[in-house]
This record gives sequence, C-alpha cells and structure tokens, in this order.
Amino acid sequence: MRKIVSVFLALILAFGVVTPTVVSAAKVKKVSKPKISSVSTVSTTSIKIKWKKVSGADGYVIYQKKNSGKYTKVKTITSGKTTSYTKKSLTSATKYTYKIKAYDKVGSKKVYSKYSSSKSTYTKPSKVKISSVATASATSVKIKWKKVSRADGYVIYQKKSGGEYTKIKTITSGKTTSYTKKSLSPSKKYTYKIKAYIKSGTKKIYGSYSDTCSIKIPASKPSSSTQTNTSSAISTSSTSSSSSSSSSQTSSNTNSSNISSTTSSNTSSTTSSNTSSTTSSNTSSTTSSNTSSTTSSDTSSTTSSNTSSTTSSNTSSTTSSDTSSTTSSNTSSTTSSNTISTKTPSLSQGTIDNGTIYSHVTTRVYTDEFLSISDYTDVILASGYKAMIHVYDNSQNWLARNGNWIIGLGDSIYTTTKMKSLSSNAVYFRVVVAPVVEGNITPNSTKNVLTLTYSSLAEGGTSSSTTLSNITLSSSLETLSKKTTYDLLPSISEVAALMKTSVATSTLGAKFIENTTQTASAVSSLRTVTDNRINDIRNTDNISIPSNATVYYVSNSGSDSNNGTSSKTPWASLSKAASVTGTSSKPAYVLFERGGTWRGQLTTSAYVTYSAYGSGDKPKFFGSPFNAGGSSNSSKWSKYSGNIWKLTSSSLKDDIGAIIFNDSSYATKKLSLSEVKSDLQFYHDYSNGVVYLYSTSNPATRFSSIEFNSGYHIIVAKKNVTIDNLCIKFGGKHGISSGNSSYLTVKNCELGWIGGSLQHPGTDTVRFGNAIEIWGYCDNFTVIDNYIYQVYDAGITQQITLTDNTTRKHQNVLYSGNVIEKCNYSIEYWITSTDENQSYIDTFLIEDNLMWYAGTGICETRPDGGNASHIQGWRKYNRNRAKNFAVRNNVMIESTGQLVDIYTTQKNSDGSNSMPTFNNNIMLNKSGTNFGILKQGTSGDTSIPKFAVLNKNIFNSVDNVLNGDILGFIR
Repeated sequence: MRKIVSVFLALILAFGVVTPTVVSAAKVKKVSKPKISSVSTVSTTSIKIKWKKVSGADGYVIYQKKNSGKYTKVKTITSGKTTSYTKKSLTSATKYTYKIKAYDKVGSKKVYSKYSSSKSTYTKPSKVKISSVATASATSVKIKWKKVSRADGYVIYQKKSGGEYTKIKTITSGKTTSYTKKSLSPSKKYTYKIKAYIKSGTKKIYGSYSDTCSIKIPASKPSSSTQTNTSSAISTSSTSSSSSSSSSQTSSNTNSSNISSTTSSNTSSTTSSNTSSTTSSNTSSTTSSNTSSTTSSDTSSTTSSNTSSTTSSNTSSTTSSDTSSTTSSNTSSTTSSNTISTKTPSLSQGTIDNGTIYSHVTTRVYTDEFLSISDYTDVILASGYKAMIHVYDNSQNWLARNGNWIIGLGDSIYTTTKMKSLSSNAVYFRVVVAPVVEGNITPNSTKNVLTLTYSSLAEGGTSSSTTLSNITLSSSLETLSKKTTYDLLPSISEVAALMKTSVATSTLGAKFIENTTQTASAVSSLRTVTDNRINDIRNTDNISIPSNATVYYVSNSGSDSNNGTSSKTPWASLSKAASVTGTSSKPAYVLFERGGTWRGQLTTSAYVTYSAYGSGDKPKFFGSPFNAGGSSNSSKWSKYSGNIWKLTSSSLKDDIGAIIFNDSSYATKKLSLSEVKSDLQFYHDYSNGVVYLYSTSNPATRFSSIEFNSGYHIIVAKKNVTIDNLCIKFGGKHGISSGNSSYLTVKNCELGWIGGSLQHPGTDTVRFGNAIEIWGYCDNFTVIDNYIYQVYDAGITQQITLTDNTTRKHQNVLYSGNVIEKCNYSIEYWITSTDENQSYIDTFLIEDNLMWYAGTGICETRPDGGNASHIQGWRKYNRNRAKNFAVRNNVMIESTGQLVDIYTTQKNSDGSNSMPTFNNNIMLNKSGTNFGILKQGTSGDTSIPKFAVLNKNIFNSVDNVLNGDILGFIR
C-alpha cells in the first residue's frame, strides 16, 4: 500500500513539474495565422511581401513557389515586429506565390501557426532594347526591338519635337518585334521608347522603359523613285505620264505618298496627262465628291499605303494639259491643304457665360494643342470675339503674350513675324479667345466660331491659304487637363467590374457598394496599381533638353572651380546651382547627377529647369544635415539619463520636426524633455542644437540611417520654374515652397518625410510642413506625376488668407497623375479675404490621382488629429469661391477623418455654384465612417451635413455634385 501511495505521489509531483510547460505550449498554439497584406512587384528580380503583425508572435517563416512548382522556405524572420520582406534574385517575368506562418518560441523550440492564405504576383519583364528606328516611307518609320523573354506584349510611346510622350500602340503579342508608325510629318523629329508587359489576371505588369531612340523625318523632295512602285500596276503609257506629275507632288506635299497615289490612280485614262490637275485638286482635300476613278483610294496597288481618300478630291481635270505648269501650281496648293488637314486644332464645344466679360474670367478658351509658328502665317478671328496670342519655346514652356486683347473683325490679327517678335525663341503658339466686351451680351451658337487661316511656309510654300470655319471652342478647364492615359491607372468601369457592379448613371448621385468583399477585391487590385505607378515615377526617364537652352551639370564628384557646362566638368554645390539664371528667350537647365546627395537648401531662379542626368536613382535633396545612424556614428550619441540618449551638433539649430529611422519609421516629437518617456520619443533643444531621444540602446547601433526633418524649406521656388525628376526628403518645413507664383511646375519627383517643425519657434507651438506649397496668388501651378508620402500636413496645397480687399486668385491649377499617401491632407486649398467678390479660384482641376490613408503615418503625431482628408477645402476659410473646379477620375482610399471636406458659405458673384463637380471618382472608406462634407451654405450656418450612407441611400447635401462616382466601405 505504501508503495502504491509513493508511486501516486511521485506522479503528482511529476505532473506538478510539467504542468507549466503544458500550459505555456497551449497558450503558444493560439498564435494566429498571418494575413498577407500585399505581394507587390518591385523590379525584374525582386518582390515585396507585406503582412499584418500577429499578436504574440516571435517571428515568421516565408515560403515561395515559382510558377506551378513546390513551396520552399526562403526566409525566417526573427522579429515579431517585422511585417515586410523583399525577396531578391528572382527570374524576370515569372509568377511567384507566397505564404507565411508565424511562430512563438517556447524555450528552444518554435510553435508554428497555420499557413496564411497565399498571394501571387509576377516579377517585371526585362527592359526592352530597341534595335533600330528607320524611315519606311516619306511619312512613316519602322521601329524594331529585341524580343523580351516571357513578355505578353509591348507598349510603344512617341514624342514629337519637344512635346510629351503619348502612347501610340499596344502590341498584344510577345513575339512581335516591329511596328510601323504612319502619318508622320516631314521635317519633324520623333522619339520613341518601349516597355514590355506581362499579364497577371486582368492587369498588366510593366517593365522599365527602353532607352530612347530618335529620328527626324526628311523634308519631302522630288524623287521619281518614290513613285516607281506606286505606278507599277498602271499601263505603260499612263505610267510615264502620271509618274512625272506624281514626283513633282512629292516635293510639295506633307502627305506625298497619298497624293501621288491619287495622281497615278488616274484610273480613268481620260485624265492621263492631266495627272497634274489631280495634284492641284488636292488643295481642296476636304471634298470627297470626286470622279469615281480618282476617289477609289485603292485604285490599283499604286495607291500607296495610306492613300488618305480626303486628298483625292476634285480630280479637276480642268487644269489638265500642261504637266509642268500644273506641277508648279500643285506645289503651293497641296502644301497648303495638307498642312490644314494635319494641323487642325482639336477644339471641342465649350460654354460661354452671359454677362460682362473681362479678360481674366473663366470664359477664356485655348486651342488645345500647341501650334507650330512655322506652319502658319495668319490667325484670323471671327467677328464677335477677341483674342490674345501666347508663344512657347521648343519645350512648350510659356514665353510671352501680346499685351492687349485683339478684336477679331475677320482680318489677320497676327502673323508669324508678329508672333516671333513676342520672343525670338518662340516656336509654338496658342490662341486665347474670349467674347468681345460690349456690356452685357448673350452669346449664341453663331458666335461660337474661331476662324483660323493656315498657310505653310515650309519647303517653299506660298502664302495661299484656306480658312477653317465653324470650329467650336473648348473650355479652359479641358485645355488644362493633362489628357494623359496612364497604362496602370484603371478606369472606373474596371473597378466597378471588380466590385461586380455597374457604374452609376444618375446625374444626382453616386453608386454605393455596401458589400465589403467586393470593395476589398478592388482595394487589393488598386494597391497593385499604385505600387506599379510608384515604381514608374521612381524610374522616370531623363528630360529632353531643347537645342536653344544653356545647360549646367552638378555632381558629388565635381568641383565649383569647373565651368559646369559639361558632364565631364560639373560643379559640386547647391550654391553654384543657385547662381544659374535664365530668360524667356534662353532658358537654363541645371542637371544633377543621379545617385548623388545634396544636403541643405536650394533657391531657384526664373526660367530655369532643375532636373537629372546620368543613370540610377533620382538625385537626392535632403533637409537633414547629416546621417546620425550606423555603428560608425555611435560615438555621437551619449547616455543622458536612463534610456534617453543625447546628440549635440551646431548643424541642428533649426527646429527638428521628426526623426526618421531607416527610411521607414519615425520618432514622435515632444515639446519638453519631461514628456520624453517612451521608446522613440524625442525633444529638440534647438537653441543649443541638442537632441534627446529615448532608445533602448545606442540609436546609431540600432539604426543604420537616422535623418532629421530639419526646420527649413528644402527648395524655395520662384516664378517660371520647373522642378523635375528629383528626390526631396527630410525637411522640417516644406519640401518645395513658393509664394505669389506663376508658371511653377513640379513633375516626376519623389517627396517624402516632410514637415513637423515649429512654424514660429519661441513664439508658439504650431507645427506645420507641406510637401509642395504656394502661399499667395498663383497662376499656372502644375503638379503632375509625383510620388508624395509621409507628410505632416498637406501633400499639395495652395493657400492664402487676406485681411484687406486685395484681389488674389488661384487660377489654372492642375494636380494630375500623382500618388499621394500617408499625408494629413492629400490636397488642401483655401483662399479668403474680407472682400466678397475679388478673390476666388478660377479653373482648378484635380484629375487621375491615387490617394491613400489620409491621417496616418508621420501626421499621427499631430495634436489636432481627426481632421484628416484627401481633399481639404478648409471650413474656417469658408469663402473659397471657385469657378471651373472639377475633381474627376481619382482614387481616394481611407482617411482617419473624411475623404473629402469642402464647405463654403457663398456662391460666386454671378450666382453660380462655388463647389467643385465630382465625376468618376472611386471613394472607399472604412465601414461606419463618412465619405465627406460637401456643403454650400450661408454665413454662420453651423449645420454641416456629411454625405454618407443612411439606410443604404447616399445622403448628399449638394445637388449635382456627385456624378457617376463609386462609393464603398472597405471593412
């Protein structure tokens, strides 16, 4: 019996010893399986995996599958706080699938969770290599390139004579390696670039752009060989006759191949030697009522490839007999008509308001395209309108305008000589049109006519002309639009398809999607789109330099004792770069070498473009005076008290708004040392240049990179300035700051980790900092194709508060194609004054932007959190009157406040609505939140209704504001 009791007691003791381990193991088994947030393409050889942090996890294990192969372990993460990993050394254009499991340590063992759900993506296809670009005919070129392994197709882009690239063709087969572009203009330079793509479901993943390749189309010249092939199918007797006439046309015609084919297509042999008459008939290329023989554009194979049947008009054999004399007349007339057919401005119907018209009102309209001065002799304006000529340089930068409005009475109002006199560097022009000021007028349809007279001056053309009538006007808002089709930016119909719904057709509201599963699918796809768009922005090509520009180079390996005029003799400093000036007739370009870093402030000069040269990462402009991270800097930090570390530097006497670690996390600013109590909180004694940072170990050994958002603007921009292709980071105030500015353009830039410094150190505790700001009036403010992130205040803002009756306007403002995320406001604006009528916004377009997570990231350190939004038209500055204000084709996802916050107490002085119009936007927010505030009320109105979802209906406080937008809850 004692033995039994002893055994029983021994068992109890044994269980008493092991029980804690059993309980601990049971607790560990409850660790949740991870949830992969995204698997996104980074490059041809790398993919980034992100996942949600698992509570209680000590680490994660990542598994990878290539195509349809087996999973293999690729990485063990040893920290439960880590939530991302980039897998490198992958194969281009290849599908990879990932899954993750979390683990918890129990002694020396690991207890694992279940696997996460898997997610896949493809690596980018390789960079395309263009083999050749060669002329295929008088008006076409053939582009050839090397086949990219595993590509599903290619996209070809074209740029004409200093303009912007446009997509001209999508090739849908990866095996295709050539393409012929037709309908080009003689004497013009064309540049091409290509990128490959692979299909990933319904989306495409694009490779990097090829290097560019340019070609200049030769001027048309007489050449009998040009017509040899086109007349091969004609009888011998007519061939000789038509051939001589055709070749003479070649010298005069921008569409020579087309015209010559109609010449040789004297299908009715009755025209025989009168071939020359068909040439002159082309002067009226608009008439297509010709004799059946000449109008049949494919009459025999002689009708060379692009026989534009419009040119085959009026084979008026009335000019017949004398081939040589008709050739002469053809030279002038065909040149004139073909110039018209290829140079007609793309104008569309616009709206003209009633009432007294002044030159600055929104009824101004422009020709949509930039017209070449060399192609036209006169601009004639129809009666009832007035006009002003604007001229531009070879890069389409605005140079000058004639000082006064010109009343159009059917006479020539401007000639080439007059246009060139505005600026000797003028290459292009546009016509600005408004109704004639005659008191109160009521325009009618017969007044919507802009009559332009064209006449080619190229290749010896005469001044004979043809007038184009009944061309309607386009609104300045549409002219302002960048009109760029982004391959990666989905249409609202594509997003609607992801949500398994249709786009709203009602003009009084949006389409609301309540199903969170549907919206989650859209969000996932839009995140992939966004990441690809960011990658494209980060890899923008170098800018094209016009031939008339002065160019200077700056490099970290340069010297200020160099002349700076060559990449082999570059300068080194920002002060040298700031010394460059330009003029409207001779702009300057300051190019910084890619891969370089400059710390400090750059002040710009008028008529200067600041951009990049070379290869690699964009040139970096840091407000942070130095990097305090890495083991080599550990001696700079000393223990102050407990876990508080101290760093002293004379370079740190500008108030620091934030401290950024490893370009991925940040410290929280405190306004007194006594408040620094937790990890990664800091206080800055700016008077003495001392930083106090709470850290569990020496910050320099903990982080390889420690940068300070130092309290000044990184770039101070003046008027007539372009900032292109730069990386601007770590500024305590603004990334780019400008005041009372006109013709400021920021494009293709990366701006991150901006703001948080005190606005008036020693006076108040207000903190601020915007990525791009204009304070004061602005005219022609353009922000396009930038990646903006982690900003304390606004990503982009235009603002002014006036205390007197001074007239100030924000006009011709375009924000387009940007990715903006983790800013308190993605876009912010306000304009107000004590005057009721003078200050307002005129022509403002927010278009094609991807905006994510307003109110998160570095701006979470704001003491006034909760007012975040993607578009903020401040209620406290509630005049905010606006004309021609549109918000369209944007994606707005999540905000800690509202997606949109716009409220004004007043209509415009003419009684029109002062609110923006919304159209085709995708707006997705968290379940239970509001989408925004849109209200036009009265002064003192405290009821500010929000548009949200009430009983599955959209509540909207402003009629006709939401038009075809999609709204949905994410979760």
